[in-house]
Amino acid sequence: MQDLASRVVTRNGIQARRSGVPYWGAGPLLAAAAAVVIAAACADSNTYAPQARAKMQECRHKRDAASTALARNDFDAFQKHSADMQKLLEEAARLFELADAKHAGAPDLLKDYAEFLTWQGDPDLAADALRRAAKVSPDDAEIWLAMGRALSALGHHYANEAEQALHKVLSLDIASGQAAQAHIALGRLYRLEGLPDLARENYAKALEIAPNDGTARAAMALDHVRYGEMVQAVDDLAGLTELPPQFAQFLHEALAEFETAKRWIPDTAQDHLAYAELLTRVGRIDDGISPVERSLKLDPNQYVAWNLLGSLSRQLGNIKRAREAFTKSIELNPDQPRTQAALEELDVEPTGTKPAAPDAR
Repeated sequence: MQDLASRVVTRNGIQARRSGVPYWGAGPLLAAAAAVVIAAACADSNTYAPQARAKMQECRHKRDAASTALARNDFDAFQKHSADMQKLLEEAARLFELADAKHAGAPDLLKDYAEFLTWQGDPDLAADALRRAAKVSPDDAEIWLAMGRALSALGHHYANEAEQALHKVLSLDIASGQAAQAHIALGRLYRLEGLPDLARENYAKALEIAPNDGTARAAMALDHVRYGEMVQAVDDLAGLTELPPQFAQFLHEALAEFETAKRWIPDTAQDHLAYAELLTRVGRIDDGISPVERSLKLDPNQYVAWNLLGSLSRQLGNIKRAREAFTKSIELNPDQPRTQAALEELDVEPTGTKPAAPDAR
């Protein structure tokens, strides 16, 4: 806004000279006019800034709804929420521009603007906005946390600055949720930098601070997957009703990393079943068959494993095998109303009726 004032005063000052009006007389009047212009612009910015921030809150709600739908394998709802979120982001872009967010000095506006830029795939611009916010509010742990995440996304050359930003969070707040999130971000940074021991150490610290935090548990679960510790990964995820955004993508990448490294899992019924469950979470239905079959060969008395085999077989169109698997599960544990319903509905599968989901563990 200072630059705008300078341009207005200078332009009108030159015009005043050319018109023959003494500059000393025109200056105060023109400066006052410039002040009016600036005040109007500020008023507009102040009007649009809260609107932009409110729109970002709507985006967060839609993002969470999309994440929940994906975790429940409700792909229609996921696509709808994702499309709605994209429209909201377009509206947010317009409002941030009207609020002149890229030149803003208010930390709260800059934080939301940086989050918007991150979602738009511009972590470098997000980091710049957060650096400005940190100068105004250097003791705000949330700003440093967001900055560390943005810098981490920029790759190896920004790793040191990202690490410093995240350690700044810990120096400001060592025992709250912000600190737990900082340890998670450090874990991800160290993993990307090829320091797996430091990564796991930070995930563990995050869980010490916030043992019930879904993001911390999900992060540790992904680390367990990378090392073939599938039972521990499933245990980490047990009971979580909401998972972090993009968890399915992160899980897919963790499974691929485990498989590319050609690591092994313990040859136990529990480990093979857990592996099959994780593969199923990312939609790898075909790949889930082999480990669940191995699990049942090692221990044929697992009704949960028979349920999973039945569910996978049904999704692959093998109705005969699905019926056999659900029947075996009911024999082992008759008190399974959902599995019984799935078994009874298999006969109407060709008509388009979707069988009920079998009972889980």
